[in-house]
Amino acid sequence: MCGVVGQVSLRGETEWDSVRFRYALSLLSKRGPDDAGIFEGRTAILGHRRLIVIDPDSRARQPMLSRDGRFVLVFNGEIYNFRELRKDLEGKGHRFRTRGDSEVLLNALIEWDVEALSFLNGMFAFAFWDGLRRRLIIARDRFGIKPLFHRVERDTLIFASEIKSILALQDTPRRLDLEAVSSYLSYRYPVAGNTFFEGTSSLPAAHFAEVRDDRIRFVEYWDPAPFFEAQQEDRGEEYYLDTLQELMASSVGYRMISDVPVGAFLSGGLDSSITSVLMAGQSKHPLETFSIGFEEDGHNEFKYARLVADSIGAKHHEILFSASEYLDTMSDLSRLRDAPLSVPNEVPLHAMSRDLKKHVTVVLSGEGADELFGGYGRIFRSPYDLERKIALQESNWTSDEKSTFAAAFFDRYRRADFQTELEHFLYQYRYVSLEKKEGLFSPSIDIRSLEERSTSVFEELFSRLSKDSYTNRIMYSFVRLHLPGLLARLDFTTMQASVEGRVPFLDHRLAEFAFGIPRDLLLRWRSPAEKAKGKLMLSDIISERLDQPKYILRRAFGQLLPEEIVQRRKLGFPVPLSSWFRSEHMQFARNILLDPGGLKGSVLNSSAIEDCLTQSEQGFSNAKTLWFLVSLELFNKAYLKDRIYRWTNESTGQASRVQPADPSFFSRA
Repeated sequence: MCGVVGQVSLRGETEWDSVRFRYALSLLSKRGPDDAGIFEGRTAILGHRRLIVIDPDSRARQPMLSRDGRFVLVFNGEIYNFRELRKDLEGKGHRFRTRGDSEVLLNALIEWDVEALSFLNGMFAFAFWDGLRRRLIIARDRFGIKPLFHRVERDTLIFASEIKSILALQDTPRRLDLEAVSSYLSYRYPVAGNTFFEGTSSLPAAHFAEVRDDRIRFVEYWDPAPFFEAQQEDRGEEYYLDTLQELMASSVGYRMISDVPVGAFLSGGLDSSITSVLMAGQSKHPLETFSIGFEEDGHNEFKYARLVADSIGAKHHEILFSASEYLDTMSDLSRLRDAPLSVPNEVPLHAMSRDLKKHVTVVLSGEGADELFGGYGRIFRSPYDLERKIALQESNWTSDEKSTFAAAFFDRYRRADFQTELEHFLYQYRYVSLEKKEGLFSPSIDIRSLEERSTSVFEELFSRLSKDSYTNRIMYSFVRLHLPGLLARLDFTTMQASVEGRVPFLDHRLAEFAFGIPRDLLLRWRSPAEKAKGKLMLSDIISERLDQPKYILRRAFGQLLPEEIVQRRKLGFPVPLSSWFRSEHMQFARNILLDPGGLKGSVLNSSAIEDCLTQSEQGFSNAKTLWFLVSLELFNKAYLKDRIYRWTNESTGQASRVQPADPSFFSRA
């Protein structure tokens, strides 16, 4: 696990500011505290920070060069099937000096070029430079587990694992991207691929970019949409159970490959419990597991995590987090994130990562299970609401039943109907409603115009499955647009503690299989009687009372887990914001949001901010909106007002230099 940064000239040879580049590279030191290196060519300069996880030998350091010095690789991530790929490459005449995956990836790209992407099982963001052709390939894994950002500045492409390194190499003024702010308040992060800095973008998941001469070409190399078609052939529950068990065990085994200690996040929920129990079954030593919670009642899951840890003989660690610790950590993280914090539990997740670094360097986490296996029961069940509403007048229900359902529908959605499925979906999915968001922005800002770009992204995804079910379109959107936000949270919270987070549910073999599982095996009614009982109920009442999300997961691994874990309802990771914003956090929030140098007035509506603060003090359910605003303002102060990570002549950075064809790297064949 590492950090990468690079610059490529789009106009030919250039002189690089090596000192400034070393400073930009040094900003990634938390991602790679163990080693650093730079390759400097006439039209490209590439830097790498290394966190040693596989193959500690110095010959595995990066930038990694081919034997003839023509090709250069900087790589962040892990290729789990590198041993199998190595055998294939050895059969084609490639020779290896290291034991790890970086040299395998380098030679795979030399042998197969971008076709190698289809062979990789892993998480990755890399840059592959061909010095002879002056051609660069940058790429991200299928789900976007590892980040990669890019910007074109004065005929130079800049790319990096974190935006702070781009900021250090950027000469033009920083400007806040208002579309990103709008998307953040709706969806927790910019869903259209932009960032909070105008002109700087995220390379989309499952994409590569080819840079040659003065042209940049973006290509999507993988799309899960075709795999949904397999649902049309129901192969029987036992087939899906057996295959799921086999693939999940294989995925966990791959993600335990490491030359440093490996542990697991264990919340006590279904997903982390499955991961932990499968890890324990493949480990030669007691598994190290980690949980974090709050002092307030109902805001930790220690009881359930202990239950699982005891059942597998794990060495379990608990971290109790206070409101004051939360405030301090939130302020610190806001100067590292390069964006507003995305969710309140990002703060304790980093605290847990920081603590577990004392024991392990690699941790497995449960991200992806909800998206692949129907875990968001309320929203994945909601197509049933719209389906009944559309067919209501033509149904054979009695007049009383129709009236009862129509009233329940209005009570649930605060409106009588929706024009499209997308309108219905976005109504539920937005964290801050469009109407409320209009009030939060300054009157001079046309919020509906800002919203159009984000909405068009969802429209495009819905259109890819235009002949499929509404449920599948929701699940597809969650994989493509919701999941990247969760993965960015995992990457950030772990890497800022120099910890590598791995996600076994996002093995692409497992995911492609999951897309083809019949929906009834993901979200299942508990019985025909329970389905009949839910006839006039809406999804928020039905979910996890009359039906069971992630049915196939519970069935496949239930015999390995305590029954109490198998039957638990989804809790998420609750943070006691409502009580805090009536006590410890309120003065903190007021100081941040009412700062004269902040966004109040220019971007955000001053009176709406005051109302938000007042309502929270009075106990109204406004805490999450207030938290979003505080996080946004902390970001604004650090990055746009204070302009942290700006290059000055006093800035320094240390990194060793790697020259092409350095004989200490590879002997000649």
